[in-house]
Amino acid sequence: MHTTYIVFFFIIMLPRILFIIIFPELGGDYEIYTTVAENILNGCGVSLSNPLTDECIPHFGGNHGPGYPLFLSLVWSIFNHSDNAVRIIQSIIYALSCLWLMKSSYILTQDKKVMIFIAILLAFSPLLIAWPRYIQSTRGHFDKFSLNHSFVEIDNSFKEEEDVYGKYKYAEVTT
Repeated sequence: MHTTYIVFFFIIMLPRILFIIIFPELGGDYEIYTTVAENILNGCGVSLSNPLTDECIPHFGGNHGPGYPLFLSLVWSIFNHSDNAVRIIQSIIYALSCLWLMKSSYILTQDKKVMIFIAILLAFSPLLIAWPRYIQSTRGHFDKFSLNHSFVEIDNSFKEEEDVYGKYKYAEVTT
């Protein structure tokens, strides 16, 4: 079973790495996220001020929370401002969440064919395969959804009472 997970990790990662290398994109909110991330790196904190000036006006970020810029600043501090490093780490998080979803589907169904079908669907879905080339926070939403779904399914597989709707609602609200 471990071999299956390792094989699918690379199957999931390969096309995403190709999109990252061949077709990198910045995304719609790139400027806002990178401005806040640069300010975090410069010691200004969460701010929309121009990082090239001495001005540092604290700002929550409007409708963009500080979580993703913090993630960007952490990755940039380790990998010398590499946007591709951000994309690759996001893809690794995605691949790991897919593996967790595979495992939860196997725990739920006890059927390896179902697990492999889900893995193939997640690895080659045309809706998901090109997202890693972007730097934007919406990339992480599917990762969170699949992890939440996995936890709810595993929880349901061990309990007789099934308030599935309530558990999904709780899982989505908490993220």
